[in-house]
Amino acid sequence: MARVFILEDSIPRIVKFTAAFINHTVTIAKTIEEAREKFCPPYDMIFLDHDLEDPDHPNPRPENTGSRFCEEFRDELNASTGLIIIHSLNYDGRQKMLSLIPVALPITYLNLDLVQLASQLTEAQ
Repeated sequence: MARVFILEDSIPRIVKFTAAFINHTVTIAKTIEEAREKFCPPYDMIFLDHDLEDPDHPNPRPENTGSRFCEEFRDELNASTGLIIIHSLNYDGRQKMLSLIPVALPITYLNLDLVQLASQLTEAQ
């Protein structure tokens, strides 16, 4: 079974990721705090969002963003042999993440074909 890590706070998106990668081991973190606890490479695929919401703050706090995750795990992410996709719709946030993790691919969530990616991951196993 392939290992997939997902940094995402949107429940509808999490449901879609989970359904697509049902035949794989999926680790989901909704906040940077959860990511610190759960991120344990290596992963075959990594999906990263930028704007992680907080019910107490209407705008993403800098300490709870995908950029912060990339800053903290820069070495591990850049050394990854798995596919890293930054799927954030926030252009500026996505660009900051890409500057930290140049090995990542910028593919917005709207353009992701999760079923196809899961199928390719299964075939690669």
